[in-house]
Amino acid sequence: VTALREAERRAEFLATRDALTGLPNRVMALDRLDHGIHRAAATGRAIAVMHVDIDRFKAVNESLGYAAGDKLIDAVAERLQAAIGPGDTLARVSGDEFLVIASEDPADAGHEVLGLSERIIESVRRPMDIPGGPRGLVVTASIGLAHCPTDGFDVEELVRKADVAMYASKREGGD
Repeated sequence: VTALREAERRAEFLATRDALTGLPNRVMALDRLDHGIHRAAATGRAIAVMHVDIDRFKAVNESLGYAAGDKLIDAVAERLQAAIGPGDTLARVSGDEFLVIASEDPADAGHEVLGLSERIIESVRRPMDIPGGPRGLVVTASIGLAHCPTDGFDVEELVRKADVAMYASKREGGD
């Protein structure tokens, strides 16, 4: 019975969480974004979504191996979590891609989330030591940003816009 309960808890965890980082996964992120959009509409605040992607991550996996790549993902996740605000959500949505969902004051004209994106870029860019891997590894990230107006927006459309913006950032050279 104990093993069955533990397996059920693990299955519930994996349904909404990323197995490597423990962060919310795409399913949970989209649910939180949907709730955030409704809450923003009710409070007059706005929502911003940042799609964060580690630049040249494939090269890390190919040159250092997948174990080092996993450790890098975990280290980047910790840095991103430290960079965001207490009311923001960080999720790992695929291999080297993260979503940040942040509430913002529409009167601020986006300065709040631009500052957050700069903190994220700087935190990822700092050299890091990968356990069992290289010391002083420097990676960069590309960010795509999309804002949701206070009168609501479609969740998938907002994420798609952030995704398109992130790929535009990569085309411009990343970082």
